[in-house]
Amino acid sequence: MPCRAEVALIPAGELNAAVSSGTHTIAIVDVQGGQDFARKHIAGAMNAPYHAIAGAGLPKDRTIVLYCGEKCPLSHLAAKELEKAGYADVKVLAGGLDEWERRGFAVEAGGLTLPPKRAAKWGTVTAAALKKRLGSGGPTVIDTRPAQEFLAGRVPGARNVPLERLKELADGIPAGSELVVYDRDNTRAVRAVRMLAEKGFAVLELSGGLQVWTAARYPLEAGAAK
Repeated sequence: MPCRAEVALIPAGELNAAVSSGTHTIAIVDVQGGQDFARKHIAGAMNAPYHAIAGAGLPKDRTIVLYCGEKCPLSHLAAKELEKAGYADVKVLAGGLDEWERRGFAVEAGGLTLPPKRAAKWGTVTAAALKKRLGSGGPTVIDTRPAQEFLAGRVPGARNVPLERLKELADGIPAGSELVVYDRDNTRAVRAVRMLAEKGFAVLELSGGLQVWTAARYPLEAGAAK
């Protein structure tokens, strides 16, 4: 995990003052997955998941302020990627969205259309919460990456159901199963969650995907599934 002290921080109060002034040249970017962004984000923020941040086309003539949760490493990882891509003025919101809310600053929801009648069965789960439930009758974990990536390293006990074959293979998942889905690409993960939710499964997206799992140094499993 990167050293957070290496990344410039901006306090929530300072950012809110800049936004409230109406004269700021700041782009606020939520680097979490699409479902987390849709559930709640800083008012006026844009969504650019951290794994694709360098290619998101963010303006280089503005201060870029990145954020996620207070204990989430994604904003710091994304800041490093932007610096490598030539962005000169990148900061991370100190305390993330949690601190922003504690200060009572504006948040909003939306930005992603959830399947009608299925929204209650579609959400997210943190890596820490999933780790606690592994091996104790917890959810079925679905890895929708290609087979070669699955074999290289995955969440222990995960089942490989490549996105390209998800509709075909989903029929083999027992009805009523609680599912957790992840991918290296948030867009793919959201597509998978949507497909499974529409089939009636209770399904969660692993927030931040395998990258957050590995950044937290949680165990990985490799090779053919047991």
